[in-house]
Amino acid sequence: MKRLTIYFDLDHTLLDTEKLKYAFANALTPLGVTEKKFFVAYRATRQKGAFTFRAFVHRALAPKQRTEALRLLTTITRGAARFLYPDVLPFLRLMKKRGARLVLFTYGHLSYTRMKVESVPDYHSLFDRIIITNRERKNRRLPVWAGARAIIDNRRDVVSHYARTQQMIPFVMVRSGKGKFYSLKAIQQALQ
Repeated sequence: MKRLTIYFDLDHTLLDTEKLKYAFANALTPLGVTEKKFFVAYRATRQKGAFTFRAFVHRALAPKQRTEALRLLTTITRGAARFLYPDVLPFLRLMKKRGARLVLFTYGHLSYTRMKVESVPDYHSLFDRIIITNRERKNRRLPVWAGARAIIDNRRDVVSHYARTQQMIPFVMVRSGKGKFYSLKAIQQALQ
């Protein structure tokens, strides 16, 4: 039997990115950044591409506060594992134990996203490959191994693209709000 390969997104799929953003906002409150100001600056930074600390602090803070803000944001990001959804590590470990190849394929600024990934316990033994791209994920061809392939992402357009172009089993994972929802438990059962 050929080995199953599962491609995962990080933000909003494995990691509760909303909670992470609120942790950033709360940490910056002592520097005079209100929650509203944080989210306005965050959205403006994201419109220009992947979120970066440097672009954010230059938009949101006075020069005297930037060093401290960068330190706070970096500290929180290095502890991002606490924002993993509770079902993530048991699922990853189970799939690994069953022999699946696990690939993290995510979009973001390289250093910021790498900090989030490196905060995951045993990330180096859980993931066979980590691909971080600062380009739109749909514009990237994924490495393909023989056997069944599944993709788990919160974005329907990304999942549909890879299901169509690289013959992957698609799972759109919406952790909040409206949309088709797969729990990791349901995905686990589907992949048996």
